[in-house]
Amino acid sequence: MDQTASTSKTVILFKNNEEVPNVDFSESLLTNSEFGDYTEGVNLTWRELCVYAPQKKESFFRTTKTSYKRIVNNVTGAALSGTLVAIMGASGAGKSTLLAALSQRLPDDCIIDGDIRVNGKPVEGKFRSACGFMYQHDLFSPSLTVYEHLYFMALLKLDRRVKAYQRIALINSLLIELGLMNSQHTRIGSSSITQKVVLSGGERKRLSFATELLTDPALLLCDEPTTGM
Repeated sequence: MDQTASTSKTVILFKNNEEVPNVDFSESLLTNSEFGDYTEGVNLTWRELCVYAPQKKESFFRTTKTSYKRIVNNVTGAALSGTLVAIMGASGAGKSTLLAALSQRLPDDCIIDGDIRVNGKPVEGKFRSACGFMYQHDLFSPSLTVYEHLYFMALLKLDRRVKAYQRIALINSLLIELGLMNSQHTRIGSSSITQKVVLSGGERKRLSFATELLTDPALLLCDEPTTGM
């Protein structure tokens, strides 16, 4: 996402209506360049990939036994730079597991067998930090507003050297791009019985998307991104 181009014609204001100076979002502090040289794009390939998950059997009189079940079977594919790739399959086919394996987000007790490469090189541990991942289920604090959530996540995700006005400008640009400007001061709410859902399903998905775009990831994997839209 070219954030510089997308905000070049947008006037961004502080809460007190003070105009924010133009910000170059290509600066290294706002990118994941420290985790790898992905400025020319990311070509992700996987070949004959299998994933095995542990299946524990517990017995009162016997020691717990662990066996492994293959939940992703011999999958080969590629996601080339600048493309949008959709992985489709029936419920329980292993789509979420495949995405978690590619982004190195599987539990430690799972076994991955196969070849995963980024730009022709075996995937390294630092790739997880350069790869965004939007989970199927929303992970929000219901008491926060949309703006508060993004500001809090920006504090956690962005480099500490990023100045406050840069964070504010980035957040506002994402709110504008994703159509959340009118909801920025609305509390997120919860889907529990005791609390009313304040944001619609589509707004919650867009907020999840905005959260991952804060760091301008080299690659963004989305699990069930259209659910609730």
